[in-house]
Amino acid sequence: MNSGGRKIVGASVKLTDGEGSVRVVYTNTFGYYRFEDVPVGQTIIFDVRAKRYSFTQPTQVVSLSEETINVNFTAY
Repeated sequence: MNSGGRKIVGASVKLTDGEGSVRVVYTNTFGYYRFEDVPVGQTIIFDVRAKRYSFTQPTQVVSLSEETINVNFTAY
């Protein structure tokens, strides 16, 4: 996650799965986040928020496959 090449620290990233379960993590000092144990084959909604930034696409709907590695957000 970045803004103009700078990493965004402490942004909240919310994951909502197809059953409506919600999990939240925060980006680390490198601007990265990670969710573990998310089954392949689901459609997931990711939503990001940060106090100092707005995002070009703050909500993303992703169908997870074996190849899904990165869901990136860009701020301005």
